Order: sequence, then structure tokens, then C-alpha cells
Amino acid sequence: MVASADGRATIAANAPPWLATAGAGDVLAGMIAGLLAQGVPAFEAASIGAWMHGERRARRSRSDRGRSAGGAPAVFRRLYDEFGIDY
Repeated sequence: MVASADGRATIAANAPPWLATAGAGDVLAGMIAGLLAQGVPAFEAASIGAWMHGERRARRSRSDRGRSAGGAPAVFRRLYDEFGIDY
């Protein structure tokens, strides 16, 4: 869940429970920091990062959960294709 002081809130319902493991927060923080560095406002960066983090982990098997950083390129490709962004 991401919440802001102005009352906005989002829930990353796609996030599997095994994200509650060591290192997963580091990956999430890096994703959010990357979005912030591109000028995305804080609430939106946190919401997008949380969704992307959940999406990339939901696509991976539970047995593969030890490799926290994997899966992100596939999520980016899916989003780029869906929105017609040339990469």
C-alpha cells in the first residue's frame, strides 16, 4: 500500500506474499529512485514502483524467489509494448 498526506492511496494487489523477504525492499527502493530521477512525482513513483515490483515477482515462480532483481526487463517490455513505446 502507498499512501500520501493528501489522502491518496494505492494498493499493489498483484504483489505476492513472498516479497516480504530480505532484499526485496532494496529492489523496490531502487525502482522508485529510478522513477524519481526521471522526474516522476513521489506518490506516483512509489505507486508505479510498487505495482512493477509486484508484477515482476508475480511472474516468477516461488522457487525462484531468491533472485530479487530478476524479471524487471520483462515487465518493462510488456509496458512499452502495451503503450506503444519504442525501446
